[in-house]
Amino acid sequence: MDLTGAQRLHGHVDDGWKIVGRIDSDPESTGGNFSVGYLVEHESGERGFLKALDFERALGEPDPAGVLEFLTASFNYERMLLERCGTSNLTKIVKVRSSGTVRLDEDTPPVQYLILELAEADIRAHVDAMQGLDAVLLMNALHDVALGLQQLHNNRMAHLDVKPSNVLVFAPTLTKIGDLGRGLHRSSPAPYQEEVIVGDPSHAPPELLYGEIDPDWQKRHHACDAYLLGSLTMFLFCGVSTTPMLLSRISKQHQPEVWPYGYREVLPLVREVFGQIMLEAEGSLHVDIRQSIAGTVRELCEPDPSVRGHPRNRAGAQLDQYGLERYVAQFNLLAHRAELRLLTSLRE
Repeated sequence: MDLTGAQRLHGHVDDGWKIVGRIDSDPESTGGNFSVGYLVEHESGERGFLKALDFERALGEPDPAGVLEFLTASFNYERMLLERCGTSNLTKIVKVRSSGTVRLDEDTPPVQYLILELAEADIRAHVDAMQGLDAVLLMNALHDVALGLQQLHNNRMAHLDVKPSNVLVFAPTLTKIGDLGRGLHRSSPAPYQEEVIVGDPSHAPPELLYGEIDPDWQKRHHACDAYLLGSLTMFLFCGVSTTPMLLSRISKQHQPEVWPYGYREVLPLVREVFGQIMLEAEGSLHVDIRQSIAGTVRELCEPDPSVRGHPRNRAGAQLDQYGLERYVAQFNLLAHRAELRLLTSLRE
């Protein structure tokens, strides 16, 4: 099979960036079938990650014109979100370094691309490699992710696809959120905004899996991001995200794809299963962090979105129920405590 233009960019130079190597797409990537990743180097020596939109692959779809329109609109929307993040100096969101269009020859459709900051790896590789420093690194990572989501929310945006593969590590104490390809801005309609589940269904909160949609933009999307932060916490300390654990325990007749009724009717069962999961998770956590981490996951991943979030936020009528500022502070405190425990153990 002939390679598409997006697959033939190796060696190309544009805007001072040279494409030096192909990066295979991640199996967890949401909507990654129509993009190609590359390692690029700037003439200044900086390295980056190039995401090229593969128009030609869309031509093989049953509705190529519709797919092309959707892909172009989604790509431009992601670029707009990234540019707004850069303009607003959102420090915990991966920055866009350049963007443009490449035309290889007259017979090849143009290839649009984004060049982003290049991370060392996503958090999964670092979790696999961590030994004695794990608590410090994990708490720092969760602090950065919580802060990144708070920055997005404060700027009328939501991520909606936070998962381990989108948590990028740049240094032991610097983590950023990547892939805004399914993000939303409250004032700017997105081509996929009417989808019930905007991000990866395998990580989505249970209310969305069962089709329950809050008509309030902020409540719906902030509740989703809060759940995803809790699910990430579960993954980092227990090895599995919350949604896969829930779905593996729910009986076949109560699974989202076959349940014929509303979410409120199945919610008591989902909460019961979640409670069992949390009891097991607590038992696997180190005593020093058991209460704080388990409590955080319980609050953020609560299956009932009406009681999800920090208790103090839910008690204040003027507060964002799903506000993350308290979790930002909590993870920061836990990171400092983990550092102190590590230093103490090294001195003994």
